[in-house]
Amino acid sequence: MGAPDAGIGTVRAFLRPHVFLPVLLAAALVFFLLSISDLPTVVARLKRISTAAVAAGFGLTVAYLVLKGAVLRNLLVGLGYRMGWRPFLLAFSIGELAVTVPSGVYAQNYVLSRLGVAPPGHSSAATTLMILVETLVVMAALAVLGIPGWDWLGPLMVALILLHLVGVAVVVESRAVRRWLGSFRGTLRPLAGGVLGMISGVRQLGRSGRLWVALVLTTAYLLVQGMGLLVVGRATGLEGLAPEQAVAVFFVALWVTLLVASVLTQLGVIEAVALGAAQAYGYGLDEALAAILGYRVVWLGAVWLICGGLVLRLHRELASSG
Repeated sequence: MGAPDAGIGTVRAFLRPHVFLPVLLAAALVFFLLSISDLPTVVARLKRISTAAVAAGFGLTVAYLVLKGAVLRNLLVGLGYRMGWRPFLLAFSIGELAVTVPSGVYAQNYVLSRLGVAPPGHSSAATTLMILVETLVVMAALAVLGIPGWDWLGPLMVALILLHLVGVAVVVESRAVRRWLGSFRGTLRPLAGGVLGMISGVRQLGRSGRLWVALVLTTAYLLVQGMGLLVVGRATGLEGLAPEQAVAVFFVALWVTLLVASVLTQLGVIEAVALGAAQAYGYGLDEALAAILGYRVVWLGAVWLICGGLVLRLHRELASSG
């Protein structure tokens, strides 16, 4: 299937109610956060973001995309899929553009499938493993860093890390799970087959050295995101924002987002949770909200500019060549 069909199918997927409605809910949540703040103060702080801070944020975004793209390509190669850079970058870019909507990151597997590169079930093992590793890294960091006044956070993270590891091992290694999925018939059989392919792929990757490479690179690109909040947050006036504070604030917001990723969009959720965490460090509502919104605008703007540009260019190239 060609690139035009892949792009059109992805747009149609975005317009489905289970995607469109959470986006509306996210917009309502952001407007609510703005309504409880002193909007002129927030806007004034946002205007303090310098060109240098935007440039630094853009550079960090590039580093994030390179590192994350390296993780995905490393895992796809580990699954046996070797592809040219153009179809890979198109799929990866669409996945990054879609990451803010429920389960949107799996759009990259959909695109790879439509381009005839890899079946969605098996290739989704790479995406799933990336999510699992992200979750593990975030929880481990929060267990170490903690957040002032949130005494429950450390013990909860330790317990969830153990549950996370045991749960993944049981699902991936259990023959009973594979037999149960293989017993499906009728309309559910293709879905069960896709899940089986994903589990098989995760098991294959988990037994290779590529998992450890993914762990190191994932830690790196998550820390880069935290540094993005640090740079933009300080530019809005939070001069006292420390690196470990920025990382903890972003990580706890990302952790909640990963928990609800299948039903809610990132938009609104990250802002609300990060705001609560920033206030736990003693920052005021308006200054914390300005820092978080400024970071999100700079970061998402850079992602959409880079990935959107790649999608437009690569879509045309693949369409003209195929």
